Amino acid sequence: MNWTYYYIRDNRGTKHRDVKLVIRDIYCTADALGIRDKSKAVTPSNYDETFEDPVRSILLLRAWALSRCKSRPWVSEVSWRAREFAIETGRLEHDVAKLGASDQLLGNRNASKLFSNWLPETAASLRKAAAVQP
Repeated sequence: MNWTYYYIRDNRGTKHRDVKLVIRDIYCTADALGIRDKSKAVTPSNYDETFEDPVRSILLLRAWALSRCKSRPWVSEVSWRAREFAIETGRLEHDVAKLGASDQLLGNRNASKLFSNWLPETAASLRKAAAVQP
C-alpha cells in the first residue's frame, strides 16, 4: 500500500491522544473499499507505549488497513493491487519481526490479540518463523 491508500494522522495538538489511520477518500467508494469504516484510531497508552513513540500503534493501524482491504474483492480484482497488497503485508511482517517481542508479535497482549484478529495468517506466519529461529 506504500502510503498511497491511507495516511496516519497525528492528533498531537488535539484533546485526543490517539493515532489515527485514514483511508483516502478516493478509495472509499462502493466499488473499491466501501463507504464505511474509513478510519481507525488507537490509543498508544493502551499498548504500553507513549504518544511520542507509538510503534505498536502504527503497526496495529497498518494491520487494520490491510485487513480492511483484504475483506473486499477490490484488491484481488487487479493484479497490481494484489501485488501491492502482498508487498505491504511483507513490509508489515518484517517490521513486526524486527520488534523481537517475546510473543513473536507486538509484545503487548492486547495489541497482539488485535493484530491476530485482523491478520490471522500473518500472525501465524510470524509465530512459525520465530519458532524455527535458532
